[in-house]
Amino acid sequence: MLSEGKPFLAAVYSNMNPNGGAKHAMLVIGIDSTQVYVNDPGKVNGKNNSYSISQFLSAWSAQGNWYVALD
Repeated sequence: MLSEGKPFLAAVYSNMNPNGGAKHAMLVIGIDSTQVYVNDPGKVNGKNNSYSISQFLSAWSAQGNWYVALD
């Protein structure tokens, strides 16, 4: 998907809420050797944010690695 220039919607578990985590989704727009690049609707300035690969994989696996391919 990403190698073809197609983003995907990833279901993730966000633990940024001080009252506990929450189910969330982010649009994954790119990846390199250390970072996953996303548009994160949970942030005021959520466009073109990045997370470490390990941080993203942890949040994604907590939601069962669900994704929606976009065409």
